Amino acid sequence: MFFSALQDHPLGRAEVSVGGASFRVATTSSALLELAYDPYHSARIGARVPRRFAVRLPQDLKEPRRMAERQQAFVSIMLPVVLRANEIVGVRNAVVRATRTGLDTHEVAEMPPSLLIGLAAAVTDWGRNLDGQFPSNPYPEELSLPYGRAQAAVRAAGGISRARHASLLEATLDVLHGMGSLMDDEAFRREHDRQRDRKRPDGYRLGLLLADAGPCDRNLAADVLYAIEGAALTLLDRTRLVPPAAVIH
Repeated sequence: MFFSALQDHPLGRAEVSVGGASFRVATTSSALLELAYDPYHSARIGARVPRRFAVRLPQDLKEPRRMAERQQAFVSIMLPVVLRANEIVGVRNAVVRATRTGLDTHEVAEMPPSLLIGLAAAVTDWGRNLDGQFPSNPYPEELSLPYGRAQAAVRAAGGISRARHASLLEATLDVLHGMGSLMDDEAFRREHDRQRDRKRPDGYRLGLLLADAGPCDRNLAADVLYAIEGAALTLLDRTRLVPPAAVIH
């Protein structure tokens, strides 16, 4: 998931790391200490989100706590992961457009962070119903496909197993791949393309079309909208990761 790229530079050659650091934590407090940022404050002042990616959601999110605290913790952990997944998809799409080679030239659509976080929040109820067996995948199976594999190959294998996911990043990449099916719906694709062209991502507006665009049932779609609106997740749709480190040789 992490790699470096060499770029020519007037002063030499730059080795740019476009990855980040993953970390494992046992508790919510230790995860927040590791990340050390406020996602909403970062969004309001235009600050960047740290390149620190939790491998899994902490199990103690299930413990009783105030809803505002639970939402803040959930968003803080998930935001860097979904931004990184979109970044990987963006890089891969650029390569696909430039070369049109490889086993699968399908371009995976990037999605607004609010839609991805809202989906995870709706499935897990902000971590309260986190599957203890698969804490690295907070997304519905019906919206997931193994990233980089053709849909026909997944169907031939009998679907995707949640046990496949070793990290939140893998699960997010798979759900982005699976949500490509939503682009078959004309209304969803038109709204997605409009947001992309205007550079104004808005997960809530896409969420309004979710139930009619794919396998997501209406109850889940309503829960996604409730999560996005209740936690003001659309504020996060223009956040960006800290720029990758560059070393000039």
